[in-house]
Amino acid sequence: MTSDLDIITHLGTDILSYYHDSIEFSTARPDYSCQCLRKAAELLSEKISRHAGIKFKKTNLEYRIEFLFQQNVIDNETRIHFHELRKICNAGVHISTSIQDYNFDNHVLSSADITNKQVTATQNAIEHFMHVSIFILNKINPDIDIKNYTITTSENQKNKDILYNACIKHDFEPKLKAGLIYQSMADNMCRIDYSENSEYSYTKKGLICSEDEHRHFTYLYELAAESFDAACHISAWSKHKQRNDYFLIERDEASIQCCCDIEPLYRYGALTAEGRLGEEKANLGMQRLRRAAERGHIEAAAMYGAVSYNRDDYDSAYKYLTQAACNDDVLSLRFLYLYFSEGKATKPSPDKAKECILRAIELGCPEALAYWGIAHFKGTIAPKSKSTGNELLKEAESRGSTTAAQHYFEKKFKPKLQSLLVNTAKEIKSIFPNEIPAAGSKKTGRNSPCPCGSGKKYKKCCFMHDIHHE
Repeated sequence: MTSDLDIITHLGTDILSYYHDSIEFSTARPDYSCQCLRKAAELLSEKISRHAGIKFKKTNLEYRIEFLFQQNVIDNETRIHFHELRKICNAGVHISTSIQDYNFDNHVLSSADITNKQVTATQNAIEHFMHVSIFILNKINPDIDIKNYTITTSENQKNKDILYNACIKHDFEPKLKAGLIYQSMADNMCRIDYSENSEYSYTKKGLICSEDEHRHFTYLYELAAESFDAACHISAWSKHKQRNDYFLIERDEASIQCCCDIEPLYRYGALTAEGRLGEEKANLGMQRLRRAAERGHIEAAAMYGAVSYNRDDYDSAYKYLTQAACNDDVLSLRFLYLYFSEGKATKPSPDKAKECILRAIELGCPEALAYWGIAHFKGTIAPKSKSTGNELLKEAESRGSTTAAQHYFEKKFKPKLQSLLVNTAKEIKSIFPNEIPAAGSKKTGRNSPCPCGSGKKYKKCCFMHDIHHE
């Protein structure tokens, strides 16, 4: 054998498919790449359990790894590699998936070098996956000779090839991949560097984008949504084309949600449910997220619960967040922390809140680490300690937490920006004393004297000019 793909081929086409997608998106979408590896790792655990003749009582991957080790099916070295793979591939560990940190009109993320860290994490996950795969393959088929092999890279996997295939192929998978590429392009356009090590780099991009830039990345997000939507329709149709009921699937949204592939169903919902592409798409996105959650998609359950929490639908939030938390989804654990600590959904429960956030930290979530640092600053859920809080926030920021980065950004630059705005307003007022009302002044009545000093009533003078500019 000469490559990792040769080795994975012997483990089955389903595992190979996930592994190939992980390689393909290891640089373009590290989060999706790790998600594919996570699914492949779950299939690996099932494969080795079947070969050993044992059955799992839980679906949780951490439990499965420990159970295989306790049954002497895997050795300690493989157990360690398996756990490292599991930690890296937990959603939200090496890339932020927090809807709370995302604002479509002012999308601010941490330092650009976080992308390189994400790619490095993905490459480490692939190496751990290969170690586990080789161990399992030697158990299943010891006659296969595995010596030196090379890791396939994504250097030759060009975005244009993926997008071209999406255009010419009537298949849901190219559409899904195209959606991921479009979404990555838009996300990268919105990234601003406001890390402490690059004090002035945020000014290169600007805190407010131009209208042209906004239209451009909005269009990319719309292309992503359309690609995911096409993948939903096509995958639903593919399952029913032998039954000749395309007419039903094409026009019945309920049938599409029931029959389509679950991944584009989740991706469409995750992209649109927060309203970034309009209320109509948001409503459809929530429906699709909920249906994906009901069909067992863990990330969809977490996202639906998180959006529900932000919409003050606390019953739905608790139901779906707990469903996802049972599978160690870090987004759900973080929002359950908010659920039990903020006092909006229920009476604060410090013990439950602490349990959720510490579990998310244990799973490697940098955002949870930032939340815990802020808790130490406030002294509510955690003991009040500014030094501990600062230490936790620094660590979270170094690992890519947008919450920690925003904390330091506001602490460092917000006072300067406020002072700059106040001084600028004073300077403008000194130049145009009668043209621009002072900040916070009452709105001029229609029949009041015009503030420009003409002596006419406001409605007879500058009223129409001001309405035009408003």
